[in-house]
Amino acid sequence: MKTLLSLVLTVCLLLAPQALVLSDVATPRLLDVAAPDGEPSFVIGANQDGARFLMARVLPDVPPMVGLDMFILDAASGVQTPLHLADSADASGIAMRLLMGRVGQDEADALLERFGGAAGYAIRAMWMDRPMVVQCRGDLLMLRSGGVGCALVDMTTGETRPLNTSSATIGPDGRVIACNPAEPMRVFEPKLPMPVPFPLASDGEFMTLSATPLAGGGAVCAQRGIKMENIDGGLLAAARFAFVNADGAPVETVDAGEMPFNMTPDRLFYSEQAGVGIAIKPSYAMMRPPLIFRKGDSSARHLIMESPDATVAQALPPEKNPDGTFAGTEACVLFPIGLSGDGAVALLVELKSASLLRMDLQTLAVAPVLTNAQMSGLLGDREDFKPMIALTSLGYNGGQLLGSWHLPEDKILQLF
Repeated sequence: MKTLLSLVLTVCLLLAPQALVLSDVATPRLLDVAAPDGEPSFVIGANQDGARFLMARVLPDVPPMVGLDMFILDAASGVQTPLHLADSADASGIAMRLLMGRVGQDEADALLERFGGAAGYAIRAMWMDRPMVVQCRGDLLMLRSGGVGCALVDMTTGETRPLNTSSATIGPDGRVIACNPAEPMRVFEPKLPMPVPFPLASDGEFMTLSATPLAGGGAVCAQRGIKMENIDGGLLAAARFAFVNADGAPVETVDAGEMPFNMTPDRLFYSEQAGVGIAIKPSYAMMRPPLIFRKGDSSARHLIMESPDATVAQALPPEKNPDGTFAGTEACVLFPIGLSGDGAVALLVELKSASLLRMDLQTLAVAPVLTNAQMSGLLGDREDFKPMIALTSLGYNGGQLLGSWHLPEDKILQLF
């Protein structure tokens, strides 16, 4: 059993928050973040300053799919704070949807009794699969899972708010914008129990797939055209990035051209500090490079690397290959997983070499952080290890730490 003293020595002394800069020499290692109670846990994320960790334990026999006992571990005190549903969440409704038609009444009653009621059952069963961290901002983590879409976790209290949306992004003031295609954008304010509509002024021609809140109440939106054109048996739609003010009125737009509607980017990373955005459609990453744009640009470009050894990425106009893929995916395939807390650097996975890179958002200079060989060396000889899946599921805290279900239990990856 790990003692509280060993936890403090192995974690707190190593995790003073530092900016991710290209001049750092990468010496990745696995850190011990075992909980004082001695029970093994997966470390799936950390808050931005590395003082608290999101831990998870798989529970057997929790229908309908997988049960998770998740809690926050304070590195300094060793206190474990269980995740719990926000007061605004409909615990009874969530539990009913999970149980209805899947188990008999007796088993349902036993599950609710086992976990102390609907809220205790729902917070453990609602994920449906193993959630991953898709964003960290300060003490807030955004999780994504098959059961609730996105969920917001407060790393100081354990309060968890299921958002039931395909895309949600945390802004600089804790404001969250949630998007579902063909539905109005919603804003979750830190002090309000229920979301409010974002007053997006719409011309009826575009829908918002993802949006990042900006300081002052505005947002930058990844949008797809509602009208589609059938060309050679494929449906094409216009795409753009729109900057809107707090009233929802457009300030400027960046054209992203026409593309197959199912390739339209629906995951957006935008750094207000650098004025640079990167967007991707994860399921089509092997066919189309990410789009990159700067505030003030007239059009977005493809972010590509000509070789795994390149020291600078390029932003080039989209060019289509005869087979329907896009130029720029032949040698390297870039997959963004997050931005540094200071907004200066993007963390990218290069899928073909199964390596992790950092990229300066201003200069596009790139440097390796973690190679496939290094990752394999850290994890040892594991037959279940799939580098591409493991790297793209890393939960980045915006500093030096990455958590994942694919790391050994009680371990988190430190980059430097």
